Amino acid sequence: METLNEICLETTRVILVHGDITHPSSDINVLVVSAFEGDYEPVQGTVIGSLHTRLGLSVEALSRHPQIDLREPLGCWISEPITNQSFRRIICVLGNPSSGTNFAERVHACAKAIVVLEAWDPSVRTVAMPLLGTGNQGFIAKQIAPALVSTAEDLLESALRVDTVFFVEVERAKAVALSAAVDAALGRKRIVLGTGSLNNTIRALLLAEIEQSITECSDDRGHKILKKIKAQLNQKLMMTQLQSNCRELCEYLVQCHGKQTLNDTINKFGQPDWVRSYLHVLR
Repeated sequence: METLNEICLETTRVILVHGDITHPSSDINVLVVSAFEGDYEPVQGTVIGSLHTRLGLSVEALSRHPQIDLREPLGCWISEPITNQSFRRIICVLGNPSSGTNFAERVHACAKAIVVLEAWDPSVRTVAMPLLGTGNQGFIAKQIAPALVSTAEDLLESALRVDTVFFVEVERAKAVALSAAVDAALGRKRIVLGTGSLNNTIRALLLAEIEQSITECSDDRGHKILKKIKAQLNQKLMMTQLQSNCRELCEYLVQCHGKQTLNDTINKFGQPDWVRSYLHVLR
């Protein structure tokens, strides 16, 4: 999957990616889908359709015996553990075909379900979901972007252990438009690197160090991260993309020296929130 944008909230993050949610590039603990109550038809072009066609997974079958049934209080249910897939569980958020349910409402329902799941399964850390309830009609990036930022923040603040939420869009044009709208909503600017002699010298030194590291690195994950950072050191640099890959490199290096995640390592120091927020700059 292609990372287009990232929002850091203390020691958690929201990542907007373009790609197929049924084939994430990394292991996902929870995959979120949406459906209308009682209608799990695997329609082509939907996430439920892709799960059925590509993975042979029936959401309808899972709905008959959920591990946690929250349909009455929250309008969603949580599946039994799923094996032999890149995700371990499915949360299905149900909409109302008569009144409709918008993006923010579905994400809020999902956030409450995740809190319940965390109490059941303490290992939950990562969640991936499509742009729930947006559909192909009426998709307006400028309207979705503020809702994505606010609801994702609410989700991560209410969760106990989840530290990463992926919003996944399969249509690249929609994903790119939404990424630009998120930047606009947050007041971000695209940074253009200078071309003076000092800038060019620093860039050349960085590229040489990265190239040397790529040569010496025997691990596939580290290899891929370094190559992504190398490709981004050009004049049309998008800082959020560089930030995302540099954070990924930090996480990789921390995990190479132990089993703890970067977030666990930071939290271990017991620093106040304002100090922990500055750590995002260091990443």
